[in-house]
Amino acid sequence: MGEFLAKTFTDAATFWVMATAFGTFILAYVAWKQLSGLARTSQADFLYRLKRDFFSEETRKLIFLLDYDLLEFHKGAIPYFRILRHKTDDTEGRLNDLDIKGDTLSTHIMDDYLIGPLEDVAILEDRKRVTLEDVYEIFDYYISLCVERKPVLDYVNWIRELDPENEDIYDNLFRLREKLKKEGPELRKKKSQG
Repeated sequence: MGEFLAKTFTDAATFWVMATAFGTFILAYVAWKQLSGLARTSQADFLYRLKRDFFSEETRKLIFLLDYDLLEFHKGAIPYFRILRHKTDDTEGRLNDLDIKGDTLSTHIMDDYLIGPLEDVAILEDRKRVTLEDVYEIFDYYISLCVERKPVLDYVNWIRELDPENEDIYDNLFRLREKLKKEGPELRKKKSQG
């Protein structure tokens, strides 16, 4: 072994081959570390943009209406949600604070700004593009709100009944809600342990 080492350091050709191999290993390690950091940054940036895009003014209005049970779904040739403007004495004032006008809301608004984007989050989680922990931290409340409130349930059930080919509409969102309910206690425990 000593002879091998002596030859390695005295024979220029062997020395430079070894030095090149060692240098390549160091460069590969540095590149790996930098790419790992870049991947984490890219994931964080993706989540930031997802969250920023979700929380639009329109979405905040829909969340408010669902949060305070101020919507009622109505079937028909052109389905819609009726805004319950006079539910309490101060409902009208709160609706004005948020600049919520009109007495009805198109189902397309609900699809485009709330249910659809949350379905997209569910698809991203299913495909491992975002983690369940991140979805729990950022979207759990809003997913629960959509999946458990009567106006949204009535609307989704109506769509599914209307067209047999739509029986799976928003299935990813409902599956994700069940997954969050099941994993939620463990996620909270993990979070509290830091």
